[in-house]
Amino acid sequence: MLLNCHTVRRRLPRPFTLHWHIGRSIVERQRIEGWGENDVERLAADLSRKFPGVAGFSRTNIGLMRTFYLAWPEEILSRLVTESGDSILPQPVAELPWGHNIILLDKLKDPAVRLWYAQQARANGWARSTLEHWIESDLQASGRPGIKRRARANARAAVGLEGTRHDDDKQ
Repeated sequence: MLLNCHTVRRRLPRPFTLHWHIGRSIVERQRIEGWGENDVERLAADLSRKFPGVAGFSRTNIGLMRTFYLAWPEEILSRLVTESGDSILPQPVAELPWGHNIILLDKLKDPAVRLWYAQQARANGWARSTLEHWIESDLQASGRPGIKRRARANARAAVGLEGTRHDDDKQ
């Protein structure tokens, strides 16, 4: 329906690139062709039928792919992405499990803050529950000790916060 089979198979090794492209296609079809809920449900059914051994094409997940694209539109990606292979997403985002990304999308609206938490989760090996705890505790704003100093400095630089200091950086 949206993507030909060859394109989908070629992209499957990079699930987040696939998720992003499906989300972009849905948004474009909604804008240009007036797609609605029934069209998204039909897409989910079509993808599930075309790829019977591949999980993740439920109606809910297809909706999350749309949200994923809207959270990382091309304008934001062009500022954040350093090319790494054929991935179009920031490396920490692409390397986190899908469940982690759903938490980031659900809890954080600011792309720079989302990227900061993605970097922290990746650098520190956070489980989904740990990521959620630190977001709810507003770790990024508090600058609490306990995050590896080097990882925190790298994250600040990546999201444009270089030059800001936290008390535990002075130790």
